[in-house]
Amino acid sequence: MERLNNVSLLRLVAMLMIFVHHIRNGYLGDFYQASAWFPFYVGVGIFLFISGFLYANKSVSKGKGFYFKQFIKILVPYYVFMILLALVYLIVDPTVLTTTEILKATFILYNFFGGFCSVGHFWFIPFILICYLFIPLLQKLYDKQLTKKQTIWTKLLIWTLIIVECCASFFLNNRPTFICFFAGYHLGRKFLETKQVINSKRSIIVTSILFFASVTIYAVTAFGSGVLFDVWNNYFWHGFCGFVAENCTGLMAITFSLLFIKIFEFLNKKSEGYVLKWSDKYSYCFYITHQIFLIKALSTWTWTPYIWLDIILAFVCTIASAMVLEWIQKPIANALISLRKKPEIKETHS
Repeated sequence: MERLNNVSLLRLVAMLMIFVHHIRNGYLGDFYQASAWFPFYVGVGIFLFISGFLYANKSVSKGKGFYFKQFIKILVPYYVFMILLALVYLIVDPTVLTTTEILKATFILYNFFGGFCSVGHFWFIPFILICYLFIPLLQKLYDKQLTKKQTIWTKLLIWTLIIVECCASFFLNNRPTFICFFAGYHLGRKFLETKQVINSKRSIIVTSILFFASVTIYAVTAFGSGVLFDVWNNYFWHGFCGFVAENCTGLMAITFSLLFIKIFEFLNKKSEGYVLKWSDKYSYCFYITHQIFLIKALSTWTWTPYIWLDIILAFVCTIASAMVLEWIQKPIANALISLRKKPEIKETHS
């Protein structure tokens, strides 16, 4: 598949959004005390949208081989990093390596028991793995290879997953992820047919309205969930505002991605560029490593007297560690993948 420069640039933007969002985590504390940072809260949703969009442009001919390769691609960098992080803690603060922390890291239980030694961004991993499980089924659904009964059950399963996750945000501080992935896949299939993600002025206007509406509603309800809760002490109001705010992040991620891709289609940007290639290759490892330089572990906040310099150092350290992690994990992943026959992903739907 030919690399889409606008999607590569969108991936780079999402990567930077996540980094900036966790700068806020490390320095400003609780999210609702820093609601002005909300534009950077949608980076993970954008990553999931991109994932769905790109896999819609590929064909999966062997499900088992596809699953094996994707799980290796996600899990090998994660476990390599966790081993290295554990070694760092053995030197810096071995008391935090309790049995509970080790079990959390081993079985990726962050969604239930919090982050490993305060590094909690790995909640994303089970979600992306679940999304990958759906890709062969989505391909059959869109290619009309399912029976009528199978089509109904597949659509019911997808919508149940989306609705349950969205409703859970009333009680939990979770943002919608599945809807971003499935929306990305749906629009990726549309892109195969029209070579445009938005192909009419009306669609552009509607998407723009939805984006600015979701941003506005999110800003108001995020403020209401945190600040007004302290005044009114009303848990229902807190839950309702959290429910609206979190679900707006999904809409923000989808509409922002569409508008971003459309703008660069309009500008007809064709440049290749080292930065985009770097982002395509290292963005996942960047995501894995970045938080240790912002929150606990190797945080750079006290390295110098200047916050701006600490941030630059965190960014440089993240880039370097992402490249090292990729260098270490790649031969391991390739060796594991070579144990099976070369899988299944090939270009499609030309």
